[in-house]
Amino acid sequence: MAYAKLRFAADTPDVDAALRQLVFLGSAQAFESSAEFKALTEKLMPIKFSGVLAEIPRDKQLQLLKDLGYNDDEMGVAEFKGKQYIAFSPTYPTAEFNSL
Repeated sequence: MAYAKLRFAADTPDVDAALRQLVFLGSAQAFESSAEFKALTEKLMPIKFSGVLAEIPRDKQLQLLKDLGYNDDEMGVAEFKGKQYIAFSPTYPTAEFNSL
């Protein structure tokens, strides 16, 4: 869980209206189907999915971000044997098994 503290100027006439300009009040599902979400993804997706990642269809880009829990800090492009691949760190603990 994350917390944020917002401070508005003392002379803000309607704090509720100012807050509604900053945040979406509703469920994540409602936000994902909103015009605000669509506008936001159209601006941010080309930044996150640039280069070879831009070739991924937009709906698949969005699904990848959802699958990562919108934690895209560690996502990027890695090169292996002359080819580029999506590289990311999982958002859940992983186990590694060795067969020594």
